[in-house]
Amino acid sequence: MVYEVFQTAVSEELKNRLGDDYEIAIHKIPKNNGTLLDGLTIFHLNEIATPTFYLQSYYEAYEQGRDLESIIQEILVVYEDHKDQAPFDLKRFSDFSQMRERVAMKLIHTKSNETLLKEIPSIPFHDLSIVFYLFLDKDEHGQMTVLIRNDHLPIWNTDTSELYKLAIDNTPRLYPPCIRSMASLINDMLFVNGTLIQPSFAAASPNALDLTDSPIPLSILTNTSGIFGASAMLYPGVLKEFSKKIGHDLIILPSSVHEVLLLPYDSTYSFQEMADMVKDVNEKCVPVEEQLSNQVYYYSSAQDSIFLGGDPASRILS
Repeated sequence: MVYEVFQTAVSEELKNRLGDDYEIAIHKIPKNNGTLLDGLTIFHLNEIATPTFYLQSYYEAYEQGRDLESIIQEILVVYEDHKDQAPFDLKRFSDFSQMRERVAMKLIHTKSNETLLKEIPSIPFHDLSIVFYLFLDKDEHGQMTVLIRNDHLPIWNTDTSELYKLAIDNTPRLYPPCIRSMASLINDMLFVNGTLIQPSFAAASPNALDLTDSPIPLSILTNTSGIFGASAMLYPGVLKEFSKKIGHDLIILPSSVHEVLLLPYDSTYSFQEMADMVKDVNEKCVPVEEQLSNQVYYYSSAQDSIFLGGDPASRILS
């Protein structure tokens, strides 16, 4: 079933089950890096809020063998759980004193989001931009957030500088940092529902499955939710503490908007080769809407600063 037929099948089946009092609509929704995703919404005349279902992810699951019935059932269950929940009280939203503790930040690629950045407050960070959103709620199905736009600032009588001060305090609290070795993550991935999975690279030797002590030096930095976790590299003290722990400065490889990879700095590494690798991985493995950057960054523990990739010896404290 091609994607367009899948969209129609989902829409028609939902309409058949819910009846004429409901409107099923699919809209193009702007996302990160200028991408547009197909968002399906279900509206009833008496409702003021409804969740959005992104059909591309459901179609990918369908192509991998998930049946259409289970997809329909999931959409209906999530809809029933959320249909009566307004995303926020408009009176509270206009009162910035009630929103201050909900201001958080994330990182996006500047050049790929030029149009969006004209509409939202942001702070440049090398080839990236720090942007802000409100954390409203979360449950087992995900989290509810609202991107902060320029129009919000006069309503709240605030500015970008204050948003940043709030976000740098709030985000580590709302989304605590999490650093894990790549080796331990791979080791855990070999178990599914308690069952040991032996991929081809491990089949030759049972010892190959124990990767927790592997010489692979990569670590993953994200947050406990795994959402917008790349911004954890901006959390005060996180990189400094990790750098001190391993006794090295750090190379930062942007994996996606959700996480970065940390590698102990070694002068034999070529920043250009690593940047080429990041670009290749982005093009082949990372969805466009989740890509962060093709650049590589260097963290200096002495200066407690992140620099764009290059020769660390040539940098001076500004």
